[in-house]
Amino acid sequence: MEVPEGLDSLDRLREVLREDCGLSGLSDSSRFFSHEGMELSDSTLVLLVPGDLLYVERDPSKSFDPQNILGQYTVLSPLGKGGFGSVHKAEHFETHEIVAIKYINITDYSIFPMQKTHAIVYHASKVDRIYREAQALKKLSHPNIVRLHHTLLLGNHVVLIMEYVDGGELRQYVSDRGGLTEYEARPLFLQLVDAVNYCHSRSVVHRDLKPENILLSSAHPPAIKIIDFGIAGGCGPGDRTTEGSLPYMPPEVLTSENTEVDPAIDVWAAGVILFVTVTGTFPFKGGR
Repeated sequence: MEVPEGLDSLDRLREVLREDCGLSGLSDSSRFFSHEGMELSDSTLVLLVPGDLLYVERDPSKSFDPQNILGQYTVLSPLGKGGFGSVHKAEHFETHEIVAIKYINITDYSIFPMQKTHAIVYHASKVDRIYREAQALKKLSHPNIVRLHHTLLLGNHVVLIMEYVDGGELRQYVSDRGGLTEYEARPLFLQLVDAVNYCHSRSVVHRDLKPENILLSSAHPPAIKIIDFGIAGGCGPGDRTTEGSLPYMPPEVLTSENTEVDPAIDVWAAGVILFVTVTGTFPFKGGR
């Protein structure tokens, strides 16, 4: 179910469910969980917003298990595997919606086998990146930004259940064609600008825009979907960054002259993306 408005306690939530949703048999001991699988209390209820998914444990003798959410999906095929973990294509067994399920191992220290201290720092950084991506996507709802359906913690893995996009990366799309004409690039760039403007209107700066982080639908003409908000951040006073992909970073960030998180970071990257899309090459050359 979705979270209704005007809730200030679990008791009030139970009343709404009994009166407005027909759950007259809901007991006073029933438990509630967020879509991440976190059990809710009166104090954490305020963290939810209207429209968030909510799970109700109607029978207290049967414990809620985040695995139940995964059980709603049938895995169809692997989509990819890397240092972060793996991604699989799956289908919801009731709605038949196709999704991408991303499994991220948060306790794999193999990258630093001889340096346990560094591994722990890496582990904390990895968890923070995943958390930031989930938080950023939770704030955003736009046709050109990939949707996040669920975030689950299962053992040593964080599981992201996301919108499935079937047309591949913009990078490969451009490479296969040796660059796009202005006529072909224009609608893609307009979608990108609209999505970036939407992010900025909600104080979210992506900070790592590049063709590899833009997926395309298989429709004709294709629609874009921005992905990977792992280093996204706010653009409030004091927010700073030195992260990003070098070819798409503005010079003031590269030289550390100005590391403030600013929407201009995304605007610069969008300009570079447009140049690469049309010409198939970068606008600048050199080590820096």
